[in-house]
Amino acid sequence: MFDWTLAPPKETFAGQRQNPISLESAVVISASGLFSAALAESIPSSSSGQELALVFFSTLLVFLFFVMLYHQLSRLFSDDAPSGGVWFRAGAIVVVPAHLLLPAALLCRPFGSYGLALYGLAKLVVLSWMIRRGQWAVQSLLGWPAWASVLLMGSPLVLGVVGVVVAVCLMLFAAGAVVVASLS
Repeated sequence: MFDWTLAPPKETFAGQRQNPISLESAVVISASGLFSAALAESIPSSSSGQELALVFFSTLLVFLFFVMLYHQLSRLFSDDAPSGGVWFRAGAIVVVPAHLLLPAALLCRPFGSYGLALYGLAKLVVLSWMIRRGQWAVQSLLGWPAWASVLLMGSPLVLGVVGVVVAVCLMLFAAGAVVVASLS
């Protein structure tokens, strides 16, 4: 039942369309991984329970947003796109390494600012590992080559950069209009 937890990620993703993990397992794995990440973020700052809940639910919303985004993008570019449930299950497999953030935060806490820097490095390694697993998920679920799945994984970043550039241009335009209006 849980043999996929020890299997290499590429093989686990390859079998998701034919033999997916159960929805209950995916929910538990996703929630525990995201809660572990949220709890790890609260350790260096010694935050309250309300802040922990806010971090957990915002992380959960971001996770669900990315699952829906990749599902919709795959429907846009592929005729045989997997369902949203398959994407959710693949997302659960992608966030498995997030469970390592809590032990990393606990191990780094006694070292003060050096520990905080070490935890930041550990978080960067885990995040890059999760991005790589996401790329394998896209590649396996859609049957795309590696370069195409990297493009799909990077599309939210590109959209974010374009959004920031447009927002900066609009702010500069508005600031210029205010300056022109004040000069007249």
